[in-house]
Amino acid sequence: MEYKVIDDFLPKNDLVHFQNVLLRSNFSWYYLDTVATLTDPDKSHYYFVNCLYDKGLPVSPSFDHLINPIIESLKKNGIYLKALLRLKANMYPSTHELVQHDFHTDLPFEHQGLILSLNTCDGATVLEDGTKIDSVANRCLLFDSSKNHASTTCTDQNVRVNINMNFL
Repeated sequence: MEYKVIDDFLPKNDLVHFQNVLLRSNFSWYYLDTVATLTDPDKSHYYFVNCLYDKGLPVSPSFDHLINPIIESLKKNGIYLKALLRLKANMYPSTHELVQHDFHTDLPFEHQGLILSLNTCDGATVLEDGTKIDSVANRCLLFDSSKNHASTTCTDQNVRVNINMNFL
């Protein structure tokens, strides 16, 4: 599976802003009782999200503060956005043992996925070939998220937080 990892993706001041908004404020998080599939019977597979952009519209007041630095950093890396499909923030609570969620795809057609880690922890994103991309603050993973991939929890921090973006 082809993928690209970019460390130090955002300028330091933008990363700190993201962390302040998502990790240290009254940012709204919404509980979902499944992570990868709607029919997952494992009740330990849950997380919190905030959908910032979906179905062609911003759906959160935080959207404007977060999208522009991501677009600028993509451009600096030679990646140009044709269409934004979805942007959301994910928060996975810590577990006693590392939990890998079920494999899933984000959308049923070929597109780009971006996962931007906002904190360093022992969590990861696992690609369909078994490649594990560790969660390191300011690390960006770019890949075709119409291919199977899985998220994990973490055990060494209170939460694992990332930005998940789908685009063409």
